Amino acid sequence: MPAEPAFWSLDSLRTGLAMVGVLAAVALGVAVWALLRDHNSRPAIVRSGPPPAQLAALTRQVQTLSVEVRSLRASTRAAAKDAAGAQRGVSELKTSARKTSARFAGTASTQQVSHLQTEVNKLSSQVAQLSSNQQSQTTTQTTTSTTSGG
Repeated sequence: MPAEPAFWSLDSLRTGLAMVGVLAAVALGVAVWALLRDHNSRPAIVRSGPPPAQLAALTRQVQTLSVEVRSLRASTRAAAKDAAGAQRGVSELKTSARKTSARFAGTASTQQVSHLQTEVNKLSSQVAQLSSNQQSQTTTQTTTSTTSGG
């Protein structure tokens, strides 16, 4: 009876090593292919939002509107100060006219004081009208700036 060949004979060991080598070469090839494929077919970065030129234009527009708003605020404050000063002046003139009128009651200059009183009243109404016009213009300018910026 011949002796049974060993399960791990030299021939089977060579065959096994050859199969492992082939398997390693295939795995290495697949890995290289995957790396090259991933590197070459990587999708471009997709940006969401406006392009840089449009973003720059919007930034300029916001800055322009900001300057306009600051300017309108400053002019509104100046107009309010002017109107308040004018109203104080008118009030002082009215007071002065009343005092003068009381002082010269019954004399020939009463007509002149009465005329001055009428003029002061006219000035008072003109100041009030200018003040309301300024307020309506400021409101209109603010509304126009807001709607044109939108």
